[in-house]
Amino acid sequence: MDRFPEAFRRFEDKVDIEDTESAQEFISTFAHWAGHRYIGSSNQINALRKESEKRKLGFDWNLPRWIKKKDYGKYYSKGTQKWKSSVKSGKHRGLNDKQISIMNDAIRKGYSSNKIQRALRNEGLGIRRKELLRNIREMKMKSPKSNTQKYTPRKYRK
Repeated sequence: MDRFPEAFRRFEDKVDIEDTESAQEFISTFAHWAGHRYIGSSNQINALRKESEKRKLGFDWNLPRWIKKKDYGKYYSKGTQKWKSSVKSGKHRGLNDKQISIMNDAIRKGYSSNKIQRALRNEGLGIRRKELLRNIREMKMKSPKSNTQKYTPRKYRK
């Protein structure tokens, strides 16, 4: 028997969920309410997504979770469902200006991700491969990799 809808109903009685601006805020509000019972597993997040869709809260779960509802228009390009991001988005991810400029130049020249990573490493500014690939996709304004769990070896999945 699924007990999540009952828990969500109790959460909804205590918390005004209409005021949440982003899916991340919605998830963290539920996590704060649930306390130690909240783990943040993919099943719990999927259940929160379903409940928010039932109540028509207006979150677009295809976009990154931290994007606020009022900014959704900026992240769609001419009716397609691919999200786009500005190059400055890398700053909040821990990239400095030098890394961003090296990556932009390399992308403009059409370098592969391996070549970009080598260029960063030669400057002493290397970053993790997974972060690099995600940032390159953002800078090229391509959609994020779908179903990233598929590429993680089974023994490392949680």
